[in-house]
Amino acid sequence: MTRALNWLGWAAMAAVIAASFVYESSPLSGEILCVSRRITGYACPGCGLTRAFCAMARLEVGAAFGFHLAGPWLWLTAAGAVVWAPLQKALGLTPLWERAPRLMNVWFMLFGVLFGAHIVRWAAQTLLLIGQGA
Repeated sequence: MTRALNWLGWAAMAAVIAASFVYESSPLSGEILCVSRRITGYACPGCGLTRAFCAMARLEVGAAFGFHLAGPWLWLTAAGAVVWAPLQKALGLTPLWERAPRLMNVWFMLFGVLFGAHIVRWAAQTLLLIGQGA
């Protein structure tokens, strides 16, 4: 069961990374994929992740951080896992989280800081929009 879930997780990450190279996401397209935003008219904390992933695929790191502060971090994590997992398997290496648990802790703490900062930015923008009656 665990092997099947690991493979499924890897396949899902590979599909997301591949899609970020193919899909053209732009705020100018007018296309809104977020269900929460469609219903409420306001962005949700996850809004911008698709655009951030697509920007990362085009190596537009600054734009990616502008769309979602945690987006580039998530994209790099997924892209790294997609590349690393087959290499790890082929070379018979111990998983990174077993070899360097402190590094993994720092990695996830930095993600938490970035996502937390995005939540603060999102809340401030949303409250400003609500206050303006938009």
